[in-house]
Amino acid sequence: DTHIEAPQEWTLYQDSSGGENWDSDNHVDGQGRSTVTFRGYRVTYGPAAKACLIAEGDRASPALAVITASGTIGATVLEFWQNFPKAIRWSESTLDLGLFPWESCAPFALQGGERKRHTVVIEFTPRGHTPELASAHHPLQVSVEPAWVEAAQALAAFVPAERDGNETYRRYIQTIIAGDAAFEQRREVIDEYGWRNFGDLYADHEAVQAHGPRPLVSHYNNQYDFIYGALIQYLRTADARWWPLAQACARHTVDIDIYHTDADRPAFNRGLFWHTDHYKPA
Repeated sequence: DTHIEAPQEWTLYQDSSGGENWDSDNHVDGQGRSTVTFRGYRVTYGPAAKACLIAEGDRASPALAVITASGTIGATVLEFWQNFPKAIRWSESTLDLGLFPWESCAPFALQGGERKRHTVVIEFTPRGHTPELASAHHPLQVSVEPAWVEAAQALAAFVPAERDGNETYRRYIQTIIAGDAAFEQRREVIDEYGWRNFGDLYADHEAVQAHGPRPLVSHYNNQYDFIYGALIQYLRTADARWWPLAQACARHTVDIDIYHTDADRPAFNRGLFWHTDHYKPA
């Protein structure tokens, strides 16, 4: 953790994911131009025209607190670096969160039927109390005993993972959350991050015929209902690693993958955007 005191103008701007493949083809616009400028984040001090670089890094989950005579006001954006670009600023008496920040080198484009939501946390702390805002990035997580779920009979044919006799199946499913090919690690291949892409899953099977120098970019768009499958496995195992995968995929699907309109053909309205052509880059 890094603590910075800045009484005047101050900005933390996350331009890209900060990962090894931060400049992936995943981040080009409709004209094929890159929408990222540098790796990770930068902290600058002073007016934009004369800003001085005081810190930089790969991935930031910042929280900004303003201490006054009567108490503290703080703010943060959850999944800050994952949904880049993002900015958090302080200027004189203004605390500013950049959800679609002007510092980005490219405009933000939503296709018809898409939308994007962000989660902002604001904390008001009385004088003499310690702000707890940073903990919002690491919330408590509750799981239910699989045996209790089975006893409740709320899910048909539910069997706790520890009583599943198909060991081959259990080992295969475990590779989703553990090992070098786990879904979190696979995000890094095409840098499945950014405000449009975070939560989606890399459809690496589409790259079997790709032979270029860079990985082929392809997404699942929740076509096979990973959300449902991940939540079932979370209930079967009580393994906390399933929840963030399911949650991120659900948020992405609700905003980006669902065609939010009633103005098209009834067969298309409120359905999923269809996936891109097989074996071609998204």
